[in-house]
Amino acid sequence: MNNENKINRKLLVIILALAILLVAVAGTVGFIHVKDHLAGDTNESGKVSEEVTDTETGNEIETDDETDTDTESETDVKTDPETDDVIGGVTGRVTWTLDSGVLTISGHGAMSSYYVASAPWYEYRSEIRTVIIEDGVISVGTYAFYNYDSLTSVILPSSVTSVGDYAFAYCTAMKNITLPDNVTSIGTHAFGSCVSLTKINIPKSVTTIGKSAFTDCQSLQKINVASGNKNYTSVDGVLFDKAMTTLMQYPLGNSKAQYNIPESVTSIETTAFISCLYLKSIEVSQGNKNYTSVDGVLFDKAMTTLIKYPCGKADADYIIPDGVTTIGTSAFNNCHNLTSITIPDGIMYVEYEVFIWCVSLTDIYFGGTVAQWAAMIPENMGIPEGTTVHCSDGDVLKHTKI
Repeated sequence: MNNENKINRKLLVIILALAILLVAVAGTVGFIHVKDHLAGDTNESGKVSEEVTDTETGNEIETDDETDTDTESETDVKTDPETDDVIGGVTGRVTWTLDSGVLTISGHGAMSSYYVASAPWYEYRSEIRTVIIEDGVISVGTYAFYNYDSLTSVILPSSVTSVGDYAFAYCTAMKNITLPDNVTSIGTHAFGSCVSLTKINIPKSVTTIGKSAFTDCQSLQKINVASGNKNYTSVDGVLFDKAMTTLMQYPLGNSKAQYNIPESVTSIETTAFISCLYLKSIEVSQGNKNYTSVDGVLFDKAMTTLIKYPCGKADADYIIPDGVTTIGTSAFNNCHNLTSITIPDGIMYVEYEVFIWCVSLTDIYFGGTVAQWAAMIPENMGIPEGTTVHCSDGDVLKHTKI
């Protein structure tokens, strides 16, 4: 690669960034799509040949902060990853560069939303160790850094007001992150399965936290909420809505063996106690009108639904009480000590991933028939490979790990 090409590459990144700024300021209608760039075709004068399209819509451009959801305006200006040249490009309203493991994102406005593997820097995810988002960017896009297992450090500016769905999910090496004081929205599963994350501080500005935002964060010892927050609170590191009627997330890294659900709680999010490996007993305050506990196992008040068997419970065998008609989603998820479970024939509904990661489970004893069993189980029940289901009229032998 000669010096002239290197200079052309760098100039093009600057030109593209300036073009986006001009579009934002002037409210220009349409989008610019650069088809040929960098090492593309050159004309006789030696200049890079570009195909520019200006699509007139006739509609007034909205100047709000909504996140771009399409990728048509993206301009790919990446360079050869085997060289020392800076890799970068433009996506939506922001410009990005990657240099020596540091991904820097700059611009004015919202970052685009992406699908699982569609962010323009996704192919470099194993190289990205640090993400720096500069002031002016107002959001972290959906799936922007999904499954970046080398990412250890993230710097967010005060201009960021929202973190999108799955934005940092499965960033398994990230130990901490500071949310700016202006953040109002944390998306669904935004930090899900960040297994090294030890704590999170939720600013008082936050008004919305999506489902399972902190699920499966196995090292998370506490979730702190700023005292001035009008929508959420935390007690002993456990996340609730402000009225403490919804228990949203119990921190998986909490090493206590027992937890007592407050009297005020009327609903518990499905993933609130998933994979709490230290928890041996879930108790319920006596005055609670919606839930109860028997031998440390959580049920609804009528004891018709088994909600959660605590993962750390040491017993090898468990018999579900008569009267239970429903086994809830992930009810036995990650219960490593269980080797056998007895299910009464009165069970009518078995929800999803009930037995997933029950690595020691070898036998399920069901009081009904093989036909009854087949009729009520979902496809992704999560029964481990090799587990035998013993029914009243025969055994079901074939199960595969999910």
